[in-house]
Amino acid sequence: DFQTNLAGTVALLQWASTRTPRFLYASSMAAYGQPEITSVDEETPLRPLSYYGLAKGTAEEYVRRFNRPDFGTTSFRMFSVYGPGQNLDNLKQGMISIYLAYALKGEPIVVKGSGDRFRDFVYIDDVAAAWTAALTAPASHGAVLNIGTGVGTRVKDVLAQLLRALGKPADHPIRWEGPTPNDQFGITAKIDKARRLLGWSPRVTLTEGLERMARWAQGTKTP
Repeated sequence: DFQTNLAGTVALLQWASTRTPRFLYASSMAAYGQPEITSVDEETPLRPLSYYGLAKGTAEEYVRRFNRPDFGTTSFRMFSVYGPGQNLDNLKQGMISIYLAYALKGEPIVVKGSGDRFRDFVYIDDVAAAWTAALTAPASHGAVLNIGTGVGTRVKDVLAQLLRALGKPADHPIRWEGPTPNDQFGITAKIDKARRLLGWSPRVTLTEGLERMARWAQGTKTP
């Protein structure tokens, strides 16, 4: 985490600051940890639970300090991004893509932790729209922005929606396992700042996004 997410970011900042006028950084909701108030804005204190979250939050400060009139920087605290193009072979990253991969194989879906945990799922096209908008939004220079939907969905509910999108039976087997160490129980994003500075709002609902991802995945895995 230190080498990739912190030292790597600083190296990129040093390189880019002499070559381009703009730098966009992919931070993470993991920087927040698990605050008592689960709907978080950018002023919520960062208390990361993991080294990953610690590195992301610390890197944001380097990104902010590099901001200057001829080198505008913006950090995006991205929530649970999903959509076509996710790596279905990686069973360690991406909640929806992991569940999808198990379901497509016809195997029991392995779920770590409580089904009452929740996530703020944001579709990849909406994320891309926020990043694109930032390129021509000087007001976002030097800013940190949440990129989510503000809507929390429980793990057990997203499983049910995903199975419907795939045309799988509702009683598809699920194997519940113990929680991942330092995993967040759940937070959602307040996105007023992104709306104000970028003129951006998420457009794709979770139901529609899961249907799009299911169609893509089923096409990808069909010989």
